[in-house]
Amino acid sequence: MNWRRLLGFDRRSLIALALIAVPAAAVAKPSLLSWGWHGQFGRYDVYADVPPAPQLQAELARSSTLLGASPIDDRALRPTLYLTDGGWRWHLLALTNDRAFAVTRPMLGGTVVNRSDIASDTVFARGYRRTLSGVVAHETVHVLQRERLGLVGFARLPTWVKEGYADYVARESTLSDADVARLRAQGRDDPAIFYHDARLRVSDALTHGETVDQLLRSTS
Repeated sequence: MNWRRLLGFDRRSLIALALIAVPAAAVAKPSLLSWGWHGQFGRYDVYADVPPAPQLQAELARSSTLLGASPIDDRALRPTLYLTDGGWRWHLLALTNDRAFAVTRPMLGGTVVNRSDIASDTVFARGYRRTLSGVVAHETVHVLQRERLGLVGFARLPTWVKEGYADYVARESTLSDADVARLRAQGRDDPAIFYHDARLRVSDALTHGETVDQLLRSTS
C-alpha cells in the first residue's frame, strides 16, 4: 500500500512540510541551530556564533549584580542566552521583532540577542545602542516576571510595568532624558520614548512607597 498517496503526500508536499517544520522547530528550541560555541557564564547558559570575547564574563556578572538588587531575583534560575551577529539566526528567531535589541518568549526557552560587540558591552538595534549587560538584565527581568506571575498573569501585566520595571532594574533606557526632550521638541515620535517614560513612572511609584509586589499586581 502506498501510504504517501493514501495520506495525500507527494515528494513536493514532504519537502514543503520540511521547510516549515525545520524553522518552526528551531524557533521553539534555538539550540537546535548550528551554533559555533556553547558554554556557561555564571547563571547563564550561553550559545554564540563564535567564541565570545573574554569581557563577556564581567558583563554577565554585571547583569547578575543589577538583578540582585531586585526583590524578585531568583539566583536558582538558569536563563539561556543566544548571542547572534544580527544575521540569519537573529531574523529567524526574532520573527516580527527583528528591530529589537533582544527577544524573550516562553516558546523560545531563552533570550535571543541582536548584533553585539562584547568587547565594548554593546548591543545594536535600528540605529541605537545599549549595553549588553543592561539588555541581558532587562530580558532576564521578563523571565523573572513570568516565573513569578505565571503565563496568564504576565500576559495581563500592563506594558508600562512590564517594560518600565525591566529598564528600571537595568538602570538604563535606549533614550536619555535629553534625547526624549529633543525628539518631543521636534515633534517626532519613537517607540523608545514609551520605554523611557515607563521607567520613570516605575521609578516614581517605587520612590513614593509602592512595593515591587504591588507594582506587579497593577491592572492598568
